[in-house]
Amino acid sequence: MKYRFFDINNLTDEEYFRYYSLMSDEKKERLSAYRFDKDKRLSVAGEMLVKKLIADETGKDKNDIIIQADENGKPFIQNADIHFSISHSNDLVIAAISSSEVGVDIEKIKPVSDSLINKVCTQKELEYVSDSSISKSEKEKRFFEVWTFKEAYFKFIGTGITDFKSICIFDSDLRHNIHSFFYNGYAVGIFTRLHTDTSIDLT
Repeated sequence: MKYRFFDINNLTDEEYFRYYSLMSDEKKERLSAYRFDKDKRLSVAGEMLVKKLIADETGKDKNDIIIQADENGKPFIQNADIHFSISHSNDLVIAAISSSEVGVDIEKIKPVSDSLINKVCTQKELEYVSDSSISKSEKEKRFFEVWTFKEAYFKFIGTGITDFKSICIFDSDLRHNIHSFFYNGYAVGIFTRLHTDTSIDLT
């Protein structure tokens, strides 16, 4: 499994238009509905990262890497036996590739409401996040550790979020398949059956 970060502030217009031109007509149509240019750039940067990672891994030309979506909307590579996942938050994009299923999520750490915490966390996770002995900033980090764990898992299985409380970060059967860490004010979760990883930092 390999992953890579990219800050969209470093995305040149040349890169944007080149990788936009490589997108499927369906994806271009979806992008045209985006209201904000930033959202378009995040989406293009995500595909750019995936194609660069796959090209580096397989030796394929980036122009020959075709990304499509299955009946559940989960993207896949049409012409390569490789799996990938993309996530973005604020200005940062992360893409991960693997020879088996993979799900990735990244979230900017920030204050959150109690109602959101209660919606996402099981009782055991609530105790972990709301520990009275830790600082407010540590509570925020713990919440997004839980959030990215769950988002990454649901992307891994390809269903999208169903019920946040249906899984728990302390489930030992799941926990050994998650790679959770913090990066420059972001929480990251990568769920995969493979345990080796390589980080390539382009920010």
